[in-house]
Amino acid sequence: MPAAGSLRVGRFHADYLVPAAHPEAEGVRSRLDQAARGALLRGLRRTLAPLLDTSDESVWLIRRLHVELEVGAEWDGDRVARAWAAQIARALGRALAEGRSGPDAAVWGDPGEGVLRFPDRAAYLARFLADLAAGDAWRKWYYAAFDGLRPLSASAALRTAVCDDAATGLRALLALPDAERRRVVERLTPNDARRLLDALPAGERGGDPARGWDELRRAWDALPPHAPAADAEARAALELYLRACAGEP
Repeated sequence: MPAAGSLRVGRFHADYLVPAAHPEAEGVRSRLDQAARGALLRGLRRTLAPLLDTSDESVWLIRRLHVELEVGAEWDGDRVARAWAAQIARALGRALAEGRSGPDAAVWGDPGEGVLRFPDRAAYLARFLADLAAGDAWRKWYYAAFDGLRPLSASAALRTAVCDDAATGLRALLALPDAERRRVVERLTPNDARRLLDALPAGERGGDPARGWDELRRAWDALPPHAPAADAEARAALELYLRACAGEP
């Protein structure tokens, strides 16, 4: 996933329209392609810098950004790139402005419209974990950032997604409602549950032990009255740990 204050473009497609009688249509296409591969990238870095706030932790997912512009066939690559970057920045700015004026929810926007906003990476990861555990993740375009996990089993994909950045993974798990978090835990194999639990942050050492035991006791009391199967000890331990952390990380 891109770093804070950065932009990642998954796919770039350009159509060029030139007069049929233009004597160097192929040359125009070649120059525009070269501008897209080089000067446009540099132009975007300059033009989009004011929009990409490194202190903003929100994650924006835009399915498609459509941009139209007119350029002169005689323009050099830098001039084309400046015009192109300016149009992209305007289109992107409109999408961001609409999202910022929307409700402050965990997810802003309609997935069908192609613009989604999550307040931070943990919130984005949390929704992915919940949808993956429910079997719905790979039908949704906005999880393209996790495509590398597609070949894995659901259990291995869940464990890998959380452990890739364990601190963010813990925040994501704690952000889930109890029912969704339990579904995630139940989809893990005993081995993946054990590996995930081992990878999660252990918390600050040197704190008040009594306080930690109080949280553990509270979490234990909150568990539903069911006896885990003999091969589910690791999942039960993970669930207990997450419930305790939900009260006192």
